[in-house]
Amino acid sequence: MNRFLWRIARVCCLLLLAIIALLLHVRSQGGTINLCKPRVVYSTGLDLDGWWMPHYAWRSSCVHTLDEFDVDLFAVNQSHVSTGSACHPGQHHVLSAICRRDSVRATYQYLPIDENAVDEQAEFSALVLVSELQEIGGVPKGAQLSSIVHVVDDAYDRNQGQSQPLSSPSVTLNATLASSNTWESLSASVSMSHAKRSRPGKHRVTGIVIMLVCGGFDGVVHFADISLRGSSRLPASRSSLCRARKKVNPTPLVTDMILEPMPETESQVSRFPFAVVTHASADRLDTLERLAATWHGPLSLVVFLPCCTDRAVLRAYARKRLREVVQGSSMRLWTVTLAYEQDATEQQAYPINALRNLAAAHSPLPYVLHIDADFAPGPASEDMLNLLWPHLQPHTALVVPAFEIDASAAMPKSKEELLAMVAAGDASPFRVKQSPLMHAATNYTHWGLATQPYSITFQDKYEPYYIVHRDGPVFEESFRGYGSNKAAHALELFAAGFTFTVAPSWWLVHRAHAPSRAATGFVHNAHARLATRIQRFELVVELLRKYHLHQCA
Repeated sequence: MNRFLWRIARVCCLLLLAIIALLLHVRSQGGTINLCKPRVVYSTGLDLDGWWMPHYAWRSSCVHTLDEFDVDLFAVNQSHVSTGSACHPGQHHVLSAICRRDSVRATYQYLPIDENAVDEQAEFSALVLVSELQEIGGVPKGAQLSSIVHVVDDAYDRNQGQSQPLSSPSVTLNATLASSNTWESLSASVSMSHAKRSRPGKHRVTGIVIMLVCGGFDGVVHFADISLRGSSRLPASRSSLCRARKKVNPTPLVTDMILEPMPETESQVSRFPFAVVTHASADRLDTLERLAATWHGPLSLVVFLPCCTDRAVLRAYARKRLREVVQGSSMRLWTVTLAYEQDATEQQAYPINALRNLAAAHSPLPYVLHIDADFAPGPASEDMLNLLWPHLQPHTALVVPAFEIDASAAMPKSKEELLAMVAAGDASPFRVKQSPLMHAATNYTHWGLATQPYSITFQDKYEPYYIVHRDGPVFEESFRGYGSNKAAHALELFAAGFTFTVAPSWWLVHRAHAPSRAATGFVHNAHARLATRIQRFELVVELLRKYHLHQCA
């Protein structure tokens, strides 16, 4: 009997050791779960679980077999937007987009990584197919597309802007495909430890961003079975996700106030419920002419002096040029501040959000309307101002709808005249063709009929112009140059519980012009886009932690 019991005990011990060895092997090898979420993120901007798209909506679909996937369904317009729900188990998830030769189309997924998983490795894979590939000049052209997997660490100096390289390395899978019905595979290994070793000092790996991108051709691209397989230890725990991140201090601005309202104008300033605040570089002061012609109230302007120039000469030029551009008495209510960065380099991007914050700080009134210098407000009558005054509240963003008019068109003098221009095709909601989601939440159709301010529901990617109290959340100064700088502020207002209300009888006008060099470079540079999207995802994580939302509640 004792020998029998001893044998049973021995077998049990061996089984236990085998189970432990198997668990250790699985843990060390990883590849146990797919970290990617097979859903598309719509609705609010505070959702990290799925594929996120800036302004162009990819098509999401589910099929039982890839053989039944009908590429012809995606060769037409993409006005349909799926619900964003995940596919059923056993189904294939396909993301599709119409690609253009003159721009980059991309979708992204951010995966928060546990700070202790620095020695882990993950395997990325996807299937890709191209259809409806168009010839260029009668010559067949291969479709250029990429999958970029980037490991994010907390050493990323976001204050350097888009002109600087990403801090940790990216795994880029490029493919040149012909139009066919054959799915091609992409795969690569992603190492957390390699990313950590690429940066000196003690830095935490905080996440992985997957970017699917196409551009440089006219056609349709389809990605299927997108997977990043890794150990179950990789996803961030609540404590890791919601822990305070290292904050990079923004580069301080050196300022010199060259103009402020005279004491005798105090009664004039107080007649206005808010001040307009804006910014411009020293070489673009001409853009202020239309603003000065339509806005005769208090204004706070910051003029940025770029590096590597004689600032004394620029200072004198700014004074002289401002008085030439802005004729009449309106400057009596202006505050003008010169600003520059002490140790700036030519590679650093324009510090747009730092300038916005500085302009608001120097405003003579607590409520401020943030606009860009090439916008002009509509006529501001006393009745219109009185209508807005009761709706200025500390936790309200009062949206002023923005329109774009032809370069040769006259400025509309009334709402009726503006609506007539829209009906005639001489005006349209700002950037409605290039980025339809940028101002969609404003609901321009409702605005055309509105006589009283109305509330709206915040939508992801919304970046309106609005009047807010300057003591509210400030603009995130790590955003520099082109891309997401204003949308980041609207996103924080939403996270902070602000309501968005639309002014019914006032508007802003922007004259159409050729895209700036910064905008053109951003549109065609996938890595510049990726750098900005990383900022956006890291900001979302910070807002979840700061306002105790969702996973960090």
